[in-house]
Amino acid sequence: MNISATIIAAATIVAGVTGNTVHTSRQLILGGHTAESSQQYVVGLCDSPSQNSFCSGVLITKSHVLTTSTCVDQVWDGISMYAAIGARFNTGLNFSNGMQNGEHIKVETIQIHPEFNNDTTSYDFALLTLRKASQFTPIQQPTADAKPGMYLKAFGSGSPTYPDALLQVVKLEVWSNDRCDDTYEIDDSMICAGGENGKSTCIGDIGGPLVHETKSGDVLIGLVSMAECGNEGTPDVFSRVWSARDWLIECIESDMLL
Repeated sequence: MNISATIIAAATIVAGVTGNTVHTSRQLILGGHTAESSQQYVVGLCDSPSQNSFCSGVLITKSHVLTTSTCVDQVWDGISMYAAIGARFNTGLNFSNGMQNGEHIKVETIQIHPEFNNDTTSYDFALLTLRKASQFTPIQQPTADAKPGMYLKAFGSGSPTYPDALLQVVKLEVWSNDRCDDTYEIDDSMICAGGENGKSTCIGDIGGPLVHETKSGDVLIGLVSMAECGNEGTPDVFSRVWSARDWLIECIESDMLL
């Protein structure tokens, strides 16, 4: 089974992207620049260590990766899946090429958020438990929710027509849910950001992080759930990590008891 092809098709439907918007190399971050090497918590998901990544995720503990349900819900059925962690370089979307001190770890189990709705993408979260602990430092989880007007950073893999070799970042402004509700039907499990012409995530960045940079380190605010690929006046929609904090704590604590 080709997980990459399945995910691209599913993500295209979820993101509402049609026609020539889809590129064979995936559609990725627009209007950004090369990220610093410190974002080693950004994860690529692939069906084998030698294959291209089909989605992104975020290392939130040494043994757990958070991604979106839309990335994995339709493909996880005994299929092997690997997390490529710590790879700043992403040559041709193949995390085994050009890796600097990166690692591939097999995904042992996946837990889908119990309130996930595939039609609305509410609670678009999936927690991946790794077979062994990663050597890299996880991102911090939020202790407070993001506020409208804040500028956050989204991470992904580059240009709109072909992926850049280096991890890319774009700065996006957070919208209020009331303002965003004029464009989408959203709920409290979602957060909107962006809308500036030519600056956006795209469907190839699904599952990747929306981050608040603080003096004490990067904090995970959201995951790319619905990407608009640079359409002016239309924000990207992210899964709001703050809304899933109790579920995440419960899942992680349960894993520690096993």
